[in-house]
Amino acid sequence: MEVHDKASRGFIDGSAYDKGRPSYTEEAAEYIANLLKKTPDKEEVKYDVLELGAGTGKFTQMFINKLDKLVVAAQCFHWFANETSLKEIQRVLIPGGVFAMVWNHKDSRIPWVKQLQDIVLSYYTEDIPRALDYKWKPVIENFSGFASGENLFLSGIHLKGSKDFIVEHHCTISVMSSLVPEQKTVAAKKLRNVLDSDEATKNSNEIILPFVTEIYHCVKK
Repeated sequence: MEVHDKASRGFIDGSAYDKGRPSYTEEAAEYIANLLKKTPDKEEVKYDVLELGAGTGKFTQMFINKLDKLVVAAQCFHWFANETSLKEIQRVLIPGGVFAMVWNHKDSRIPWVKQLQDIVLSYYTEDIPRALDYKWKPVIENFSGFASGENLFLSGIHLKGSKDFIVEHHCTISVMSSLVPEQKTVAAKKLRNVLDSDEATKNSNEIILPFVTEIYHCVKK
């Protein structure tokens, strides 16, 4: 399974990623755990959970002692959304097993959050996969090995921190963290300018960055 260059280079500093990226809510974890109540029991199953693109294990930690017969891809399926990947995922699942995809999206309904998002988006090129372009969705919907999926949106985690922390969080996104130092400095200044000028954040010592959690799951035929 090939990994996009931006994803591999953007994850070089795992400690910064672990510090700056959000975790997930118990509601999201319980939703996926409950999907497995309908999954058939198979004595030959040799794993509890297979997580793709686990990174520093933020999502894995939510599921210890909760899951079996599941493949989960948290914050990553858009990087390898292709038929080759889906065939391999289908191969390791038992019939009736669940493939669940999870993303944390910043709540861009809030104006200053959208401004920060627009700055990040300006560094994307057409060839760089994004969860929110939804190019991954027809790939899985057109794959014959899974039953049609279900999409769910839940209130997500809230990141809290100083302006510097919020800027650092955005700089852990792959397209940002893979920038050369000079470009990253310019990008960080643009992000900080938003926080220093918006009425909702400019006088705040602690800023709350809200997320929405998207879950998409399907079942192996």
